[in-house]
Amino acid sequence: MVKHSGLISNRLNKIEIISDKRGFFFHKMSRFSENQVDEIRRSINIVHYISQYVQLKKAGVNYKGLCPFHQEKTPSFMVNPARQIYHCFGCHKGGNVYSFIQDYEKIDFGDALHRAADYAGVSLKEYRRDPEQESLFKKLYDLNRLAADFFKEKLAKSNTAGGYLSQRNLKPETVAAFELGYAPAGYESLLTELLRRGARPEEAAQLGLIQKRDEQQTYFDKFRHRLMFPFHHPSGNIIGFGGRKIDEEQQPKYLNSPESPVYQKGRILYGLHVAEEAIRSQGFAVLVEGYFDLLRLVDAEFKGAVASSGTAFTNAQAKLLSRYCREVFIAYDGDEAGQKAAIRSAQILEAEKMEATIVLFPDGHDPDSFVLKHGIRAFQKLLETQKNPFAFQIEKYLHDHPQPSIQEKEEFIREALGYIKSLSNPLKAGLYVQMLSEKLQIHESFLLEQLPGGKPQQWKSKAAPRRTEPESFKNIKVKSIEEQAEAGIIGLLTGGNAETRSLILEELHSEDFTGQLSGQIFRLVLDAIEETGRLDSGQILDYFQDEPEKQQQVAALFFQEFADEKRSVRDFIYQIKKKRLERRTAELQVQIAADADHTGSVTAHITELNEIRRMIGRLTKAYMASQKRYV
Repeated sequence: MVKHSGLISNRLNKIEIISDKRGFFFHKMSRFSENQVDEIRRSINIVHYISQYVQLKKAGVNYKGLCPFHQEKTPSFMVNPARQIYHCFGCHKGGNVYSFIQDYEKIDFGDALHRAADYAGVSLKEYRRDPEQESLFKKLYDLNRLAADFFKEKLAKSNTAGGYLSQRNLKPETVAAFELGYAPAGYESLLTELLRRGARPEEAAQLGLIQKRDEQQTYFDKFRHRLMFPFHHPSGNIIGFGGRKIDEEQQPKYLNSPESPVYQKGRILYGLHVAEEAIRSQGFAVLVEGYFDLLRLVDAEFKGAVASSGTAFTNAQAKLLSRYCREVFIAYDGDEAGQKAAIRSAQILEAEKMEATIVLFPDGHDPDSFVLKHGIRAFQKLLETQKNPFAFQIEKYLHDHPQPSIQEKEEFIREALGYIKSLSNPLKAGLYVQMLSEKLQIHESFLLEQLPGGKPQQWKSKAAPRRTEPESFKNIKVKSIEEQAEAGIIGLLTGGNAETRSLILEELHSEDFTGQLSGQIFRLVLDAIEETGRLDSGQILDYFQDEPEKQQQVAALFFQEFADEKRSVRDFIYQIKKKRLERRTAELQVQIAADADHTGSVTAHITELNEIRRMIGRLTKAYMASQKRYV
């Protein structure tokens, strides 16, 4: 960048300060190398991470949700996956994944870095924790990956397992996407491979890949002659396995990994790593019971579904799902057990303030068999005929008990009231009480008396929390058109396309900026591009790690959106250049007045002043000509 060669020499001291500051910061906090901090941050998808705590929905190039740092009813919290940053236009908090962890968990940078490293499966060096403990997660993830690759290789070579999958009519792409595999029938097939690859048997046993023989120091494979379903964390790491029997005489039908440091069975949803984008996009999820139910839907190009991973649906799974959507269609088996499980799952979802409906399959079908027989369009039509779960519970009871005894009726009412008590939505609770009263012909006031305190106290209206309305960037206080233009240039420099960025770097210099923060960011961007050849917004935010207020301001600058990028960049460049020339004009006029007694000086000032006025004229003429192209 020849044009900036002078700028580089003029900035040597500033670059030195930046290096000293960053080095001191990392040394002071935890003695991590800058490269390691950058590596961990770049290995984490910030949308995936924040979705653990906030339900995010696609909104243009960003994702939007309710801010976790202040109470609000209208979403103003934005996450940008391209730049790996977030910002709330309500409370103005913002930054990268490290600042989110610090603010959300109320911990310092060193602990936040460790949390991020654990999530990413990256081993931290020189951290205060015991080296064996800090690398445990990575070892376990690596072991599961090794096992998954082994199972995939064996599936490709097994006629039995391959034939079984062929009978299930699954496309090879679906099998590959979910990394299905086969555990051979031998007792030491996987064990031999693990030992050959240098794995420690006790760690593989901790994951349930192998088991120790009673009172002996020898091991054997836990999964044998089974079709293997890897469980994926949303980050992509494999955390466990489910093994389905292939021969009918095998027991049990399904065999899952035990809980381990990386796998808690009630806290994951099978297939979420594939479904999350579709769920956010469509605004709802389909919840199924079995692996093949899920795979059948994906096979038919319906990707917004998840399964409860072979376990009963849990509150933790409901909380996880609530980060992605508010509405769930429960598509369980059509048999008696499936219907009861659907009602239980609906109750859990509604207790988490989600909307749950039950999909009714005809003739005892499940999603797998129904889609295989009738196709995905028939399944999508079935979703339109979903049933309210509480209404379904009542109707099922009346169907099963056409003439119930007093005792049977009493037991069901108590069960139904237990459902209502679990709700946190007062309107829905009132409607359910009314529905129960009408369907079972019992007075509504009597039902209310059975609730705590004689009425559903937990549903009393509460004063609504004061809402902070979301603000667009234009509402952030700025002092002048020039400051707005400088802010816009920073937004385009960090978020615009390559052509826009090149134009800015060609036309502007750091001395063109009057704003201290915008000028500082401009220099940081130049440093990053000159040193690494690329721009990393997250790394720029790292520079302000020990200045939270500035970091939030920077994040706000990065989140600007421009309807017309080409026109905006020309507008901003024109305003900044024109204002710089006008500043020099004002300076010259002051100097002319001060040097009135010095003819030579006044003449030189007037000559420069006239030249600057001509430059402003040429600049304005060129700008107006360019504007005609946008009319």
